[in-house]
Amino acid sequence: EFTGHTKRVRAIDVAPDGKSIATGSQDGFLIIWNPETGEEIKRFDLKQSDRGLEIYDVQFSNSGDNLVALGFDRLVLFETKNWTQRSADIAKMADKNFVLTGWKVVFSPLGKTLAVGSFNGDVAFVNVETLEILRVLRIHRANVKSLAFSADGKMLVTGSADRTVKLIDVASGETVGELRGHFSGVHEVSFS
Repeated sequence: EFTGHTKRVRAIDVAPDGKSIATGSQDGFLIIWNPETGEEIKRFDLKQSDRGLEIYDVQFSNSGDNLVALGFDRLVLFETKNWTQRSADIAKMADKNFVLTGWKVVFSPLGKTLAVGSFNGDVAFVNVETLEILRVLRIHRANVKSLAFSADGKMLVTGSADRTVKLIDVASGETVGELRGHFSGVHEVSFS
């Protein structure tokens, strides 16, 4: 049993090597666990002093070298070798007209780019090294609930509370396909 969060766990991911699990919670804590023993390896308080922070998503890169946590007004990247952390500058993101409030974040297959889905329907591509925005796409009319890159990183599929799925060409930023027909928001997408 993994005991340590004081509020609902909203996010979970397993490291590619299977040696650790990351969880994020409404309590504002990111916890790294030993999957064999259920013991805490590391705990990070991502709350900001003037308000709490709910962690909406966590994800390891395919290499396992990095872990990202997304919360309300917070995007934090960890290097898993030494657990150093860097946070995105929300003022710089606002300068690019991107509001850093979202449900979902994913690494590109090579781990050099993040796709971040926001509550207002935008998707931002973020450079992993600098945590600066490369491009913002205004593609949905409601919050982006799910994102997935194709295995080659050339395409991104998005699912939204606006009940649509969109297929995006990453190089051009163009929507190349759209699926409609869901009666509710699309909470998960993937490539096979």
